[in-house]
Amino acid sequence: ATSSLEVRRLVEGYPEHVNSFVVSAAMSQFRRFGKTKEALRFFEAAKARGCEQNAFTFGAAISASGAVGDFRKGLRLFDEMHDTGIEPNVRAYGAMIAALERNGQRDKALELFEELRGRRGMTPDVRTYNAVIGAAEKGGHLGRALAFFKDMEQTGVVPDVVTYNVMMSALGKRGRLDEALALLAEMRRRGLEPNVVTYSTAISACEKKGP
Repeated sequence: ATSSLEVRRLVEGYPEHVNSFVVSAAMSQFRRFGKTKEALRFFEAAKARGCEQNAFTFGAAISASGAVGDFRKGLRLFDEMHDTGIEPNVRAYGAMIAALERNGQRDKALELFEELRGRRGMTPDVRTYNAVIGAAEKGGHLGRALAFFKDMEQTGVVPDVVTYNVMMSALGKRGRLDEALALLAEMRRRGLEPNVVTYSTAISACEKKGP
């Protein structure tokens, strides 16, 4: 397997071939090896060398910023995209929303999600929905979380295990056990395999409901 050091040597050895596609691929490899900060440093180095960036490379950098807990850097990069005339794509929006949710900036995540939904031709993907549902639930907005979940169905985005886990947790915390367990049954009907988090969430919901 190629190491992160080999990736850096390979790319730096051929600077004339470093384009946005190479930057995206290299950053993905750094992340795969757990070198998230290295991925960010590589992105900044590529920019400094004048390598043209696009929505995909910015999206990868925003995602990496969120992963290391630096959502402010993610916001700066998101603004930089606008300033340089690069239109954020669904991935960039999703990465920024997830970074905000992960770092407790729930209101900003919800605001940015509404901006995304207002963009013509852009449909949030399942990861983005998971992040915004999590932001709504943690912010105490169960109604909005339920509305986002319903909106997924209407826009043709298929919920995954994470979606169901978040929704079950939201309902279970509020003592709505029957609805939480109904989602567990729905998961199975869809052919989704419950994981450890799913069962832990279901057990926790039962405990909160009491005898």
